[in-house]
Amino acid sequence: MVPRTAFYTPEVTATPKRTEQDVALLRWEIQQMADMAVARDMGKDGEDVPTSGYIRPGQVDLLMVDEANRLCPVSLEMLRDVFDRGQMGLVLVGRPGLERMVRSIAPLASRVGMRLEFAGLNAQELDVLLQRYIQGAGVEIDAEAGECYFSADGRKFSIGASSIASN
Repeated sequence: MVPRTAFYTPEVTATPKRTEQDVALLRWEIQQMADMAVARDMGKDGEDVPTSGYIRPGQVDLLMVDEANRLCPVSLEMLRDVFDRGQMGLVLVGRPGLERMVRSIAPLASRVGMRLEFAGLNAQELDVLLQRYIQGAGVEIDAEAGECYFSADGRKFSIGASSIASN
């Protein structure tokens, strides 16, 4: 079975037209990969796989949109339409305020089956995450170490020099 999940993060300046094109391309690429996997399982090489310029329904099971708060209402409505026509699941992930945007679009809000809000990690969860992340890298984090400090963009972190030891 071929996983058929597409992940999409819109550009900060994404227009509704660009979002529509990006999502169509993602769905088409997933379809092509699924076709290649099926052909491989049937003993065909990639050159024997017929390609289609059309997106067939059912080829993407789930579309996950990260940073959905970057999308304007028209783009969100377009995603709702893709969801309706494409027979696929849709997950919108975003910052606070996304829920308010979704609720303001009645056709989209009526299709929301679940809403989850995630809090930040506590110290124990952060320790487990860091241990898994550095596993096999020859680095240890002292359990007695000080706090982690995250940069403003939330992507980088640093730990006091005394808390990292190289093996």
